[in-house]
Amino acid sequence: MAKIKKRDRARNIFNMNHDLFRCPVCKGQMMRTDAYGLNCSAGHNFDLARKGYVNLLTRGQNCVYDTELFQARRQVFRAGLFGPLIAKVSEVINELSFDKRITLLDVGCGEGSFLCSLVKQITQMPVTPLGIDISKEGINLAASYNDPLMWCVADLAQLPLQDASIDIILNVLSPANYGEFHRVLKARGVVVKVIPGQHYLGELRDFLRYDQDHDRYSNEEVIKHLEENLEIQAIHPVHYRFMVNSSLWPHLVRMTPLMWNKSIHEDLSVSDKEIKQVTVDLNIIVGSVPDSSGGPSRKGIIN
Repeated sequence: MAKIKKRDRARNIFNMNHDLFRCPVCKGQMMRTDAYGLNCSAGHNFDLARKGYVNLLTRGQNCVYDTELFQARRQVFRAGLFGPLIAKVSEVINELSFDKRITLLDVGCGEGSFLCSLVKQITQMPVTPLGIDISKEGINLAASYNDPLMWCVADLAQLPLQDASIDIILNVLSPANYGEFHRVLKARGVVVKVIPGQHYLGELRDFLRYDQDHDRYSNEEVIKHLEENLEIQAIHPVHYRFMVNSSLWPHLVRMTPLMWNKSIHEDLSVSDKEIKQVTVDLNIIVGSVPDSSGGPSRKGIIN
């Protein structure tokens, strides 16, 4: 049997799930076609890239992350830094009471490693996974995985998705737009958001002297915004240490915005620092949309 090409497989997956999407230009329904891409009834077309993703941005991207950062993140994922976190998120999702196939949206999916790994560990329900990021570089790298997932370049502020089309929104160490989250979530949908704790990568922060001129990181404002926009169902702390060898260190440094104001030479010169482990300190927060009769207001983009 001939092996199906990645672009043909992606076309089939997008066609099967075309009803999830709405046109980012006119907000019309996407139609089922044999085309390589997504098309709406008004004639707006969005071609499927050769790697199997769709670019649904209607303007130039405004993203500060580059290919080097995403490649560094992939190396860090492969080394296992986020393995225990992914295991805990999968446990949280497996315990949610969905009795049929769910649509799982990873907003700010970056280069796709988290979503690809997570889907393999969700065993209690069938999943239709979709990863969205504003960075074409990130989505291009995500689509290099050979997993049958949908990948889209799209704007968090204007998600190209139908109202009430998503069961679970995953938002890992990324900005959120709660107005859009409210719109696209189904009535019983949930947000699973991962935010840093006070000690997250503290060794790296200390090494880069980030906290010499800044206070220690606090997630109090993030949690406050969450409470204003979602009904928090549970908070799951995740805390562990991860060993770092000399080959992983440059990727760990390059993957974080903490080093943007530092020189590459300074950041990678670790021979005299002997940093052998880093702290992973995170919180998994599960929230639901409040009742429409009252409650939290809808805010814009927050971290």
